[in-house]
Amino acid sequence: MDPPAFGHGPENEVWKIEDDFLKLVEECASLLADKPLFFLINGYSAGYSAVAYQNNLLPLVEKFGGTVEIGELTLEEGGAVKGMGRLLPCGIFARWSAK
Repeated sequence: MDPPAFGHGPENEVWKIEDDFLKLVEECASLLADKPLFFLINGYSAGYSAVAYQNNLLPLVEKFGGTVEIGELTLEEGGAVKGMGRLLPCGIFARWSAK
């Protein structure tokens, strides 16, 4: 999933990732199969970290086992030599995977 950092619902209710993200993860997790394979989250909110995403996926580890991997999404800056450009940050991710 790729949740927004901020938004408004159909009845002008406010969505803030800091307030509503955990409930969204809980509701999505309730829809998973009995033996899910993975759960992937990516985001671009400056106020949220990959570690926070990881913490929100720990209930899946408790319920199904598996592992959580976290990191940054990046693009390589163009340069004269491929593989020599700087990495430009583009977001964060967390992925729970079954073993």
